[in-house]
Amino acid sequence: TVTLRVHATDRPGLLASITSVISAVGANIQYLDSRPDNQRARIEATLDINDREQFERILKNIKRLPGISDVERVYHV
Repeated sequence: TVTLRVHATDRPGLLASITSVISAVGANIQYLDSRPDNQRARIEATLDINDREQFERILKNIKRLPGISDVERVYHV
């Protein structure tokens, strides 16, 4: 499993766009948390992924979405 944190400009359909990217590559969402703050959004998602290639496709495709400012992997210590 991996956890991603997405920072973006909040807009209608943002969460749907992100979850569509994740499901399109065959990953499963274990946990999802979305926190809007003014016009910004912070979304954390814990995903079941098969391999690094699948993870890289998710990162690349989320970064291409309108309004996305950053996507990062969260490491739990």
